[in-house]
Amino acid sequence: MRWLCGEPRENNFSTAKASHVLKTEPVFNALLTFSRMTTNGIFMESLNSLTESRPSSLSFNFSLSVIEDKRKNKAETPLMQQYNAIKAKYPDALLLFRVGDFYETFQEDAIKTSKILGIVLTKRSNGAASEMELAGFPYHALDTYLPKLVRAGQRVAICDQLEDPKSTKTIVKRGVTELVTPGVTYNDKILDYGSNNFLAVVHLTEKISGVAFADVSTGAFLWHAAMMIILKSCCRTSNQVR
Repeated sequence: MRWLCGEPRENNFSTAKASHVLKTEPVFNALLTFSRMTTNGIFMESLNSLTESRPSSLSFNFSLSVIEDKRKNKAETPLMQQYNAIKAKYPDALLLFRVGDFYETFQEDAIKTSKILGIVLTKRSNGAASEMELAGFPYHALDTYLPKLVRAGQRVAICDQLEDPKSTKTIVKRGVTELVTPGVTYNDKILDYGSNNFLAVVHLTEKISGVAFADVSTGAFLWHAAMMIILKSCCRTSNQVR
């Protein structure tokens, strides 16, 4: 207690004596416990309990980056939070996100859409988060632009408003109502009546190989299978004759 009040002690204060102070000075222990009750103290104590050691600078920086990501998510607008949640379910698809009278695309999808359709690429603010790329077109022009995206090899997820915006005071419910791919589509604007739109599947094993073609728009189905043993034997016979 005298040491905490500032009374002089020996200059050669050893580690053993420091350990003795921690054990014998109740006020010092109380101050140490109080410091651990702060936000940073609880954070560090949690890390210590998980790693059973003092966290390294790498793990500490990683923890700070996780906190920063959470802050960024909180800074996003409710609309973009909804968009990101739906986009996470269709990461490989180009998401057409209905906002009012427009289908909007964001970030990487916006860059692709702008190049394929030849429309203007702009940017919009995302709350306190950074700006992001934006490209869109009127909803009534979907039949014009959707075939171009699909024919360019894009898998397109169409996200519509599932309720009347006038009937709610919160953000409008949205969901994917159609998933359009080049090989599986019923859209008359995409299909070519003069040719089939086949989807092919190939199956290969050591003994049997097969290939199948299906056109979901006409119901046509073609398949062929061959035994690999016969093919191999024919190849051997052919080589022997030569």
